[in-house]
Amino acid sequence: MTSRYSLTPDNPDPHRKPDNRQEVFASVEFGDFIKPIFDTLDLYHSQGVDPRAIANYYG
Repeated sequence: MTSRYSLTPDNPDPHRKPDNRQEVFASVEFGDFIKPIFDTLDLYHSQGVDPRAIANYYG
């Protein structure tokens, strides 16, 4: 997967990655950036964890 930059739906500017608007991800950097997110989602699904229950517990 490749991407020049990433925006979040909440507010496109403050959460832009890379933070510097003059930079874009190199060819492998986006994969390195997104991998921990996918790993966490895989953990939730493989262990039967409901992330909403965790959020409710701590929130």
